[in-house]
Amino acid sequence: MSLIRRQPGSAQPILRRASDEAGAISFALDVEHIVLAVAAMGSALDEYVTPDDVRDHIELRERDALAHLGISLDSVRDELDDALAAPCDLPVTPEAKRMFALAARRRGVVTPDQMLATLVHHSERTRRFLFELGVPVGTLQDRLRR
Repeated sequence: MSLIRRQPGSAQPILRRASDEAGAISFALDVEHIVLAVAAMGSALDEYVTPDDVRDHIELRERDALAHLGISLDSVRDELDDALAAPCDLPVTPEAKRMFALAARRRGVVTPDQMLATLVHHSERTRRFLFELGVPVGTLQDRLRR
């Protein structure tokens, strides 16, 4: 993945995990997949949600978005499975790229909690996503500041 090669070593494990998760359930790597990676790697989110909760919510959102267009997520996946037999690089959204850049700034290593703090502080979409999951965003933000 080209973003992994360009990203400072500090955030590579989180980026790899987010990329793996996005590749299994989505069509692009976005901030939701970074939240999933952070949850899967162990973080302050452990108190509120499991990685499966996050994964299920991402899939539900994608199903709903495609259903509004009259498209079945399963049919899209079936078509893509045939076309994408070999691994490929997923697109990375500009917001996800920005979050990795912000988290890695001036850090030798980015921990899952530091990545989460960056997401919560700088991404309205992440705060909305966490709220949808039932995570008390204000409480989480206070906890991450300590």
